[in-house]
Amino acid sequence: MMTIFKVLFIILIIFFIQIFYKWLKYFYIIKKIPKSSLKISFKTLWELAGGDTKKLFDKFVKNLDSDGLKRVHFGPFLFINVASPEDLQLILNSKCCLPKDHPTNNFLKVPQGLLSCSIDKWYLHRKIMNPYFGLQYLHTIIPIMNRKVKSLMENLNKMEGKGEFNIFNDLSLLAIDNILTAMDLDLDVQKNKEKYSEIFLKNFKICNEVVIERHVKFWLHPEFIFNQTNLNEKITNAVSEISKETTLKIMQQIRENQKNSNTFVQALMDPKNNLTDEEIHDEICTIILTATDTSAVTASSVILLLAMHKEIQNKVFNELKQVLGNSTEKLTLDMEMLNKLNYLEMVIKETLRLMPIGVSPVKVNKEEIISSEGYVIPAESTLLLSVYAIHRSKTIWGENANEFEPERFSNERFKKIHPYAFIPFLKGPRMCIGWRYSMILIKTLLANILLKYEIDTNLKFHELEFETCPILKVCQGYLVSIKERK
Repeated sequence: MMTIFKVLFIILIIFFIQIFYKWLKYFYIIKKIPKSSLKISFKTLWELAGGDTKKLFDKFVKNLDSDGLKRVHFGPFLFINVASPEDLQLILNSKCCLPKDHPTNNFLKVPQGLLSCSIDKWYLHRKIMNPYFGLQYLHTIIPIMNRKVKSLMENLNKMEGKGEFNIFNDLSLLAIDNILTAMDLDLDVQKNKEKYSEIFLKNFKICNEVVIERHVKFWLHPEFIFNQTNLNEKITNAVSEISKETTLKIMQQIRENQKNSNTFVQALMDPKNNLTDEEIHDEICTIILTATDTSAVTASSVILLLAMHKEIQNKVFNELKQVLGNSTEKLTLDMEMLNKLNYLEMVIKETLRLMPIGVSPVKVNKEEIISSEGYVIPAESTLLLSVYAIHRSKTIWGENANEFEPERFSNERFKKIHPYAFIPFLKGPRMCIGWRYSMILIKTLLANILLKYEIDTNLKFHELEFETCPILKVCQGYLVSIKERK
């Protein structure tokens, strides 16, 4: 009996020695990577756990290094901050960084969707869905965008001349209305504003609040701990409410052959692909949640920045007049028209540079990586992709990197910039699947709004305060007033 205990004891000792040796080797290698001047103490980490997302941005995101590779200590946690275009290109195209194994990637509770599923499932799902987010398919849903933007304009007409309002709510309803109709579920969300604001905006807000709280309270990262809290019930119920009104109806009408259309949902449900109901459900939910936030926040940010910069707003208006004419009454956009709006596209890109949706996405490398400067990044390191920092790097964008200057995206100037210095939707195999869809929708709604209305705001660019987690938003809200052009 004693012999068995001795053997077990020796095995246990060997096991712990191996773990200790592994960590000793890890820290010996990682110590060669330069240390960041930014350090978040245990005291600050505890303060951030209170859920102040503005403080998280001000103390952490805003101060991340904007060049090279640095190790950052975040209380007891160690991150590798990646802020060079060369290293970002290396990591975003590396097969060992394709899996999204960091726990934060499943905070939305849709584990079988593109954001969270295993790499094998991701390959299959992405292959099925890719054709429906390419230009050839997207031009077929521009008529839907035109129709839904008309509904937006009807709602905005009621706000004309009534002072400042938060345009984000109206743009969120447009985004959800459009993506659902593109999936053949036309609920007329914007025409039933009161009903669907309660269902969608309220539950979207709950999802964001829970994700935020889970991000900052690091002890809630493990799934088995989070599942014991009331936060798990809150986000599960919120996703369920959204799903009941959208995802389940979409799946049901396809099953009952009420609709048999050419959408990515129909493709996912094709029996030959052998996807489970949970996989299909989570993919639809993922697209609804991400497409709504990405489009609404970006469009709101563009409108706010144009309200602050009247000269640039006038340049956009002049381009719209030249390409589209003066009236929005019978305006019907197509891909050819949208492609001619070059300056508007520069404005959108400059907004995404200054106010990217994801400020510092997290990845975990499954294998060792050698950086562009020759540093070894050990396997299983937590990598912070410093999008916000590199987008505002003075080394890359010049001394006026923090200023709003759309001309920096002219062909002549932008061709001198490294392609991985501007990654609002990331790049590489895991680039956001819906980035083209989002750009087309944003262009369509902006063309209509800016052709009809002059936009103003009392907010000042350098007074803007940001909060982050999971995405970058303006703390003050997207407060603008609109006045019909004469």
